[in-house]
Amino acid sequence: MLAVATHDLGRTMFVDRAIDAVAFDGRTSVIELTAVLQTDMKSGDGVRAPRSGYVEGVELRRLSEALADSGKSRLEVAPGQHVLKGQLLVSCESNCGDPKAVLRAIPIGKFRSNTQGAVFQVRLLVEIAARALSPAVNDFYTALAAVDALTEVASGHCGNWIDDGSVPVSVDYPTIALPGQDFRGLFEDPLAALRQAAADYPSVSLRILGNLRRLIRLHCSDAPGLVAFLTEYGAELHQQSRARCEIDKDRNALDLSLAQLRAEAGTG
Repeated sequence: MLAVATHDLGRTMFVDRAIDAVAFDGRTSVIELTAVLQTDMKSGDGVRAPRSGYVEGVELRRLSEALADSGKSRLEVAPGQHVLKGQLLVSCESNCGDPKAVLRAIPIGKFRSNTQGAVFQVRLLVEIAARALSPAVNDFYTALAAVDALTEVASGHCGNWIDDGSVPVSVDYPTIALPGQDFRGLFEDPLAALRQAAADYPSVSLRILGNLRRLIRLHCSDAPGLVAFLTEYGAELHQQSRARCEIDKDRNALDLSLAQLRAEAGTG
């Protein structure tokens, strides 16, 4: 029994260290974004994917140099996104002078990998949590560790929130619009997957709601749009989890946690 206990302790330490390493890699944003008003751009030219695969990343400096004579441009895909051969990667206001240079700045790989940056790490943490909550694994505390790590990652990207009606651009390369690379683009789909995975586990949903409160209190004071986004997500999580509850005690706990979240957000 001692040998089994030691084995389980070692496995737990290894998993938690791996989760921490993923969170460490993901919580630093590699680009600083700012918002510009969204306007219709007349597309004069574009560059399309030469093959199917996953966008490994975007080298903005090289891309800016390749599009220097193309006027305003828009990156139509984000790192980690799967593209099909022939799919539009970049739209340009005027003709794109060097499509090969553009493609060198947007490498496409055959599979998901850590080179894709925060989008890979965020999805990996959600996947760890979802697998830990599956009946085949049933590792409740690993799921909680992944949820906490995801909150750490989110805290490092709060500064990249962009309000509706605007599009994100890099502070250093403002002529290239980067839709889908702001906070919403990075977290919206993974958070939806996490909500679905956590719905059958009231304690996990309560942990997420509590982490949303901490995130709003510590990192969202200057971003009311982000506060609204997180509060709406919390309400959706509460609705789905509450519908799955089997006893009133869990329902009441979820109701109280949502009320506390709304009070923290100033919408209670």
